[in-house]
Amino acid sequence: MWERGHMKKILVYGIDEQRLGVISGIASNFCDEVHFVKNSELSERVIDILEKEADPKFSEQPLNELELCMFGGFDRESIFEFIDMMKETGIKRPVFATVTSNNLEWDFERVLVDVNQEHIEMQKMNATNAKK
Repeated sequence: MWERGHMKKILVYGIDEQRLGVISGIASNFCDEVHFVKNSELSERVIDILEKEADPKFSEQPLNELELCMFGGFDRESIFEFIDMMKETGIKRPVFATVTSNNLEWDFERVLVDVNQEHIEMQKMNATNAKK
């Protein structure tokens, strides 16, 4: 989801400089831009950040421990291929999300918090199911 000329863009937040370099390298095979979301952009809508010129440089520490790699304009197959390539690197994977018609108008911090909370709940559920 997200059109703007069918551009593909990845928004990242809270990912350290080393992993950001790996992600950017993988992303170069899949998308037009990677944008490192700044702390000052957390209150901006996802659509507004997507429409900006990308800033792929790591320049500040995140305000919290949350992290996110958000795909805009990707089809399902490309996302899974990207994630498979991430697995091959052996680095700690960030939390992944896609731009949807629902979250496009949300401020980025809301997406960040919601997706990370959902990730924690899924991990708890998976751990509970693994014990059975």
